[in-house]
Amino acid sequence: MPEYTFTSTILENNINTSSSIADTMPPRNSNKKCYYFMFMAKRSFDIVITTIALILLSPLLLTVALLIRLDSKGPIFFSQLRVGKGGKEFKMWKFRSMYIDAEKRKAELMRRMKCKEAYYLK
Repeated sequence: MPEYTFTSTILENNINTSSSIADTMPPRNSNKKCYYFMFMAKRSFDIVITTIALILLSPLLLTVALLIRLDSKGPIFFSQLRVGKGGKEFKMWKFRSMYIDAEKRKAELMRRMKCKEAYYLK
């Protein structure tokens, strides 16, 4: 056990005396303008890329919406509340890929299958 303590002391001394990348970086709160700029640059990049992707994918998205409409009655989109960052709820929209009365059908399937768990009927 003393050897381990001696070894860890040597390692701690080497870490404390050596210069690393972390030593050359400024503290996180030292330049708030820099971090605000980086945040805004990332946010702008995300918005621009998303806009370009939506424009390029719009023919495909319109085709999927048309196929859903032709296949069955009911809404094209399905909305659901989800929990996001920090526990904040948001409404998520997606193309409807199930029957309109899916919850009723799920209950009927569970009753017919005589199961209590529906983890595989998502």
